[in-house]
Amino acid sequence: ITSPKAIIKNADMSEDAVNIATQVLEKYNTEKDIAACKYPSQWQIERKIRDADISLYGINIWNVHDAIINDLPRTNNHVEGYNSRLESNFPKHSHIYHFIELLRDEHLYQHHRAEESDMQIRKRKQLYNNIDSKLKELHEEHIKGTITNV
Repeated sequence: ITSPKAIIKNADMSEDAVNIATQVLEKYNTEKDIAACKYPSQWQIERKIRDADISLYGINIWNVHDAIINDLPRTNNHVEGYNSRLESNFPKHSHIYHFIELLRDEHLYQHHRAEESDMQIRKRKQLYNNIDSKLKELHEEHIKGTITNV
């Protein structure tokens, strides 16, 4: 079996960096701990994975709970649409002056969109309003204790 130190070691890494990386790998190696148990039960596996949670984004970032209560969008479709628009308008390797011109055009477009939104708010489909109101209703019932956690 190859040691973690041998896997991590790179010609460009100092010995201290290799030692630190090895310690981190050994500390957070859930596969090794699960394999050490001859017949791990499901709860042991789930607990080990839960305890080793080192996710980049906390639940408050991706959960829509606060968005529903504060009447914010439940999805990031508006962001994805904006990114898609930029990707289609901006070539991959354009000349710097062409890129600056495109940025100016985009700024002007967004400025006009902002002015337009002050005058006329875009109407949401009734379906999405109904979904939001149902989610708020369920949330209030949960707070009152009428419905419980799953």
